[in-house]
Amino acid sequence: MGRVHVHSIRMPGMADHHEVFFGRPGELITIRTETFSPIVFTGPTLEAAKLVLGEPGLVRELPGLYDPD
Repeated sequence: MGRVHVHSIRMPGMADHHEVFFGRPGELITIRTETFSPIVFTGPTLEAAKLVLGEPGLVRELPGLYDPD
């Protein structure tokens, strides 16, 4: 198996950018997301903080925070 290469770049004006490549010889699948404002992270971060504050001890997961259905 080949190695997995990871690169990180910080760019002004962009809050978050992820690009994931999967491929085999002759094939490439790309998943890409871009976020231009940190405001999009505010709601989920506050919800996570509310869940953690109500839990005693060490919290390893945040069940119920994200329900895609």
